[in-house]
Amino acid sequence: MKTSRPTVSLTPESPSDKVRATFHLTNSQIEKLKRWVAIKKPSIGRPSAFVVACAYLWSCLAKSEVENDDDETQYLCSPVNCRGRLNPPLPENYFGNCSIQLIASSSHGRLKGNDGFVAAAEAVADAVKIAVKSTRVSEFYENRSEILSELKGKRVVWVAGSTKVDQYGADYGWGPAIKYECVHTDFNGTVHLCKGRKDGIDMGFSMPKAKLFFFSSVFNKYLFINSNL
Repeated sequence: MKTSRPTVSLTPESPSDKVRATFHLTNSQIEKLKRWVAIKKPSIGRPSAFVVACAYLWSCLAKSEVENDDDETQYLCSPVNCRGRLNPPLPENYFGNCSIQLIASSSHGRLKGNDGFVAAAEAVADAVKIAVKSTRVSEFYENRSEILSELKGKRVVWVAGSTKVDQYGADYGWGPAIKYECVHTDFNGTVHLCKGRKDGIDMGFSMPKAKLFFFSSVFNKYLFINSNL
């Protein structure tokens, strides 16, 4: 805790070398990605929309970063809601956070390969199974500092939000949002997920323009290749 003290600023400085963009997966595309995983890796079972969305963005990021070492271990982390997974359970009127970090890992070589999406889906699905165990909650909080310190300096995709969060359904008095952006994406390689405005899932990114252009071409290319599934 002493070595990772938070910095407090009323005006956090956003990186000047990055641009934001939102990528969208339709319901139809999500179903095709699920079918792809079920065909290629039946042992995973029927993957969730969260699993295939995280796996697709993770593998596309790896494919757009070809200069990395193939043996390098890369991580994808996401908060997991643990309110209903404690023993004894939290009271029904509890209002507050109760989450741990899902931590999926795979090598850069596997993620960028021809079956990178399937490898990513397997890693995320396995991490979900581990994270939802009730014993994992207490284990995480007892060892939180050690667990997170191990990720320091590593290549990590931090997922914020959730495929179940409907940001476009919120109305604060001036009508539903037309475009939702999350400031988290400007820092630390974070990707934001939420329900799409009309359907599917939105993914918010922030990265240098040239890198974002390359990622965009990879993201759309592999959706097109597998559009006939």
